[in-house]
Amino acid sequence: MLYPGTFNSQECSQYHSFVREVKRETGRVARTDAEQDTEAIESVSEDTVSGIDFFDGIVTDRRFQLLQTSQYIRQLADNQSRAFDVYGAKGDLAERYGYEAYYVANLVSSGYFDEGRFFRQLYFRLEENSSETDRQYRDALDTIVGEKLIAVFVSEDDSVHNVTCDAKSRLLKFHRYDTHSEFFDICGLGEECGQTIDEAVANLCDEYPALDTQQMDRGEERVERLYPESVDDFSIV
Repeated sequence: MLYPGTFNSQECSQYHSFVREVKRETGRVARTDAEQDTEAIESVSEDTVSGIDFFDGIVTDRRFQLLQTSQYIRQLADNQSRAFDVYGAKGDLAERYGYEAYYVANLVSSGYFDEGRFFRQLYFRLEENSSETDRQYRDALDTIVGEKLIAVFVSEDDSVHNVTCDAKSRLLKFHRYDTHSEFFDICGLGEECGQTIDEAVANLCDEYPALDTQQMDRGEERVERLYPESVDDFSIV
């Protein structure tokens, strides 16, 4: 998985703050095989990365390159053949593609672009009902990624309060936009994140008793699936 201890709502600024702090303390950012990692990540768009080629020609070239690079980082992190600086790789990704790169990278890591998962199913659903599938798909992807409408990713530094508020704000947006989805996920890795997710979901259910939830089985990844349509209004009070 890609996002142990991942940055959340202030990802980009936090990353750069971290880099500056390390530079002040050590005079450089210590990264194992950093040059090799950066070269591989920057050149990955020239190769076909397993599992992402489906989207070639469907999304814009820039977004396809971001998906490829995110998948490559996922593969490096999963292989663990040597120390791999996930934080540095994500920072490089944000430098190259902008702030949304963090969210896309987490979506890729959690498999939302995999075969049989949400973003492929969305394309097939649009294909059945539209003569302009690619355009509609790109528009839908822009909205879902730009507003972070399909999932929130929890890190060990996140408090229960922050996760609860973050989820509520996303669920409120869920009712404002056409997400082409019936669910919203809260995801995290490890026991600490799992406990945070449990308490945040409990808070949401206390506030919205009609909220329908389901725990998903994704191995090491803890995922609680919420069904926003079960609640009429997620207004923040």
